[in-house]
Amino acid sequence: MVSFNEIGLVYDGLKYKNMIFSTSAPITTGVDGLDSLLDNGVEPLKVYMFFGPAGSGKTIILHQIAVCAVKQRDKAIYLDTELSFNPDIVRKMAERFDVSDALNKIYYKRIKYPSEFDIVLKKLVERRDVGVVLLDNFDQFIRMYQGTLAPSPGVLYALTRQVLIRLHYIKELLRIPVVITNRVYSNLDELITDSYIPYGGIAIKTMVNRVIHLMREDNKVFRAVDIYSNKPSFMFTIKNDGVYDL
Repeated sequence: MVSFNEIGLVYDGLKYKNMIFSTSAPITTGVDGLDSLLDNGVEPLKVYMFFGPAGSGKTIILHQIAVCAVKQRDKAIYLDTELSFNPDIVRKMAERFDVSDALNKIYYKRIKYPSEFDIVLKKLVERRDVGVVLLDNFDQFIRMYQGTLAPSPGVLYALTRQVLIRLHYIKELLRIPVVITNRVYSNLDELITDSYIPYGGIAIKTMVNRVIHLMREDNKVFRAVDIYSNKPSFMFTIKNDGVYDL
């Protein structure tokens, strides 16, 4: 893995302020309600996480952000740990949002081994035409790193921080947003048995700017909640060409 010293970026206050004010506008999610929950979409220089159980809409939202990013920024990077990327859905979304040549502008990479992520990172630092980096199934990615290591809370925390440090480096170097999906595990410390928290523990809370919990209410209705704000939840539905306001 690349060390922190090799990828660390250091700014004085004025340089960082100027960098923030020189970034591009947020990328829309393609849904007004979700954009509102996120304060007008996904903003450059921020890391976003959508987490929830299987079937809660994480991957379809990531696909839609990729298509919208292509429309606004030209190209997107989609890193996939579990073969969840679906070209057919991208084509349908591209027709819906009137995006030409979307599949050729979403750079897809299946990540099967931890070393592949370091290779991708080194290639990304040379790019200036990417509007967003998307990582689907963050939890599976961390499990790759766990490998032969003992899966203790301390190891999990350290590995999560290592990966997030790299993602922070990319978003600051390229001045873009990074969007992650993540699964959940049961929070056994809570009295409520269906209480869930994102895989990665406290490192997520301290290193991710916006964390959105996705829940499936029934076959057609879904809910998105910003777990660190008091904003009203966003209700949405999923069709064969993407996510819609309910």
